This record gives sequence, structure tokens and C-alpha cells, in this order.
Amino acid sequence: MSKNYEKKIEVNTTIEKAYRAITEDYDKWWGPMDGAFLKVGDEAQINFRPNPTVWRFRAIELKPHSHVVLECVKAHHVDEEISDMSSQEWLGTTLEWEVGDSNGQTFVKLTHKGLNPELGCFNVCQAGWDHFIENSLVNYLNEGLGSPHISR
Repeated sequence: MSKNYEKKIEVNTTIEKAYRAITEDYDKWWGPMDGAFLKVGDEAQINFRPNPTVWRFRAIELKPHSHVVLECVKAHHVDEEISDMSSQEWLGTTLEWEVGDSNGQTFVKLTHKGLNPELGCFNVCQAGWDHFIENSLVNYLNEGLGSPHISR
């Protein structure tokens, strides 16, 4: 069985702000989201315009300031490096976020369950997550300024 995508960062911010980044503030570091995850069952969608890439997520677990699980309930990923057959590969995958304290620093960890090297979109998605987590989310949490995708 292939390994799921995982990324862990340590940042100089509060656990509360890190939790808010993965439940409400996606537009500050990932891209424009049409909602927030404040209670189980909440849904929100991110669009990567001008191309028609869209992912919609449903909150299936929310433990304030520690754990968030979002299930992808709609997926249409368009990228010149992936085939049409790979456009819905995120459907049914889950974003499992953990936040907590690690030796006086706040950590944020994403495990994207279902995103593994067997998928056609893996290389593109891995590079995207690496950018948005290691650069944009880190900068947003440390300095208040991320570099999200801006829809045009």
C-alpha cells in the first residue's frame, strides 16, 4: 500500500491561529473558499480560476485547537500535467489536520489520506501542497502574509 501525502511544519504562532487557518482562513494561504468549517457537516468549496479546478469539502471531525478532518465530496482538477482520468482523484480522500505544541512551537500537520504515488495527479498535487504548506501557510502563520492562489 502506498504512503499518503504528509507534511508537518512548525511555526511561531498560537495553536488557536493555526486551527483557524485550517478551518476558516484558507483564503489567506491556499485560495478563495466559499465557506468555513465551524461545525461537523459544514461544507466549503475552493475554486482555482481561471481554470475550472474545484474541490468541495465537508467537515467530518472538528476537535477545537487540535484536529480537523475534511472529506472531499466534489472534485474536478484541471492541470496540463494530468489527464482527464485523474481529474476526480481527490473525491473521497480526506484532509486530516493536526495542530498542537512541540517544544514551545506550534505544529501543523496535514495527512492527505488517499493522495498517494499511485494517483495520476500525485506529482502535481504534492508540489502544490508543498508550496502552499511550506511557503504560504508558514508565512501566513509566522508573518501574517501568505501567498494563496488568486482567482481571476
